[in-house]
Amino acid sequence: MAVLIAAADPHRLEVRPGPPLGGTFRAPGDKSVTHRAILVGLIARGASLIEDPNPGQDCLDTLSCACSLGLEARSSGGRLELEGRGFSLREPDQVLDCGNSGTTLRLLSGILAGQPFQSVL
Repeated sequence: MAVLIAAADPHRLEVRPGPPLGGTFRAPGDKSVTHRAILVGLIARGASLIEDPNPGQDCLDTLSCACSLGLEARSSGGRLELEGRGFSLREPDQVLDCGNSGTTLRLLSGILAGQPFQSVL
């Protein structure tokens, strides 16, 4: 840690090197990456695994929409296991609720534009 020493001059501070920092830190999953990983898992055929997905509401809204389109998802121990359908998505039987997630709305609109059914977001 650095040592801060006040000098006699109030406009001057002296910073001297201290001992090195040590420890570990695990950053939470990135929201932007989690959105995209869920949607890629939806349109991929077969199994996908997301480790340490972002647990925020926006990402949960993306997951909920993807499941309404046929994605199978299981969450266990900080991992999200997905089983995608390829581009053969299932027509949703309800409105796809994006919550307050603009990312969900924008990305999902692009995926749904190529489907042979109508959806309401």
